Amino acid sequence: YVDRNTKAKIIMAPGVYNPVTQAALSESTIQFFQNYYIDKAFISVLGLDLDYGVSIPSMSDALVKKAILDSSNKKICMVDHTKFHKKYMSKIANIDDFDMIITDDKLESDIHVKNIIKAH
Repeated sequence: YVDRNTKAKIIMAPGVYNPVTQAALSESTIQFFQNYYIDKAFISVLGLDLDYGVSIPSMSDALVKKAILDSSNKKICMVDHTKFHKKYMSKIANIDDFDMIITDDKLESDIHVKNIIKAH
């Protein structure tokens, strides 16, 4: 579909719509992303633990996000300070798998990870 205002082509991923996550989450969604090259992927998560990695509660959501990351050249994690030190059942990736982690400026000053950028 083409956006009327910007004339940009917008591709919608197929799959079963989940109203909680507001995303398509199914095997067809995973297959869709496996067939595309993604230059930059912006991934949000609910938990970021320095040892465990990044995670979310939903396994189906995690599988889709893993497929997106596997197809991506540059991987960017977006997470606010309240998500740090939290772990959920479905691990998506290790922290080092991301090229960049963007967070807010309220992150504790004692957390040191090389690829974290604090937004203002």
